[in-house]
Amino acid sequence: MKAKLIGFIVILAVPVIFVLLMNVTTTFNITAQVERIEFDSDEKNPIEWELRKAIITENADESSKRVFTGTLTISASSHVVVERVSNGPLTISIDSLQDNKQVGTYLSENNSSSIQTSKKIGITIDNTTSFVNKGQTVLLPLIGKDVTLGIVVNDKLCGSAAILRSGKVTMLGKTILGDVYKVMESTLDAGDQITMKGQESLSYGFVLLDERPALTASYRTIGKYALLSHTGFNSYRMSASWLDLLMKNTFVTALYTILGAIYSIYKLFSKKEKTLYE
Repeated sequence: MKAKLIGFIVILAVPVIFVLLMNVTTTFNITAQVERIEFDSDEKNPIEWELRKAIITENADESSKRVFTGTLTISASSHVVVERVSNGPLTISIDSLQDNKQVGTYLSENNSSSIQTSKKIGITIDNTTSFVNKGQTVLLPLIGKDVTLGIVVNDKLCGSAAILRSGKVTMLGKTILGDVYKVMESTLDAGDQITMKGQESLSYGFVLLDERPALTASYRTIGKYALLSHTGFNSYRMSASWLDLLMKNTFVTALYTILGAIYSIYKLFSKKEKTLYE
């Protein structure tokens, strides 16, 4: 009988352990000092960027260069790459991912009517040092999917390259009472590349250019895992399991403690009652 009971417990434990080790959807909070950010914007969630003295190029045509100050609205699903190496100029390339659809619209500061962009635009802001010294910054809202920070650094890469400098990834959980808690945290090293995968929501955050070299990127998204590439190593998944969530959940920990205390008190009184009857 005892052997059958042990066998039943073992058979029951295998699927339970399997479920506990499965990846679970969680909230990723990512902050990094980085020289290259790329993502895909979403047509249903337009992005508005305020630009000052930006050099605009349409369809990679040098003759189309002009200086623009105003609002750029990215309304089409587009691939966006934002770069700033060290203290250099800020460069942005935006390519529409939709056939026969422009990236969005321009609205200059002195004009009440908007103008359509082309399908591919380039943006350069090369006077970054001068306006940063005046206490000004460039803040670009980030709304999109498949956000990638940095590039894969390998032995074939040389010269100037836009890399990730440092960062932190924090995975967050939520109790049934709505309290947010930290599931796990990981540091990003120089030369790493991180890409969100298996997203169940868009990424929301911002890209900031200020007095520091490179750019600051901060965003949050919901998904199953992020793909992390370390210099000299293969890529691996960064994710949380059900076991991770349960171990760090303060509500579950408090519940275990209370149940353990109740069981201990019950055993103590049962032992005393047995002693009295004897």
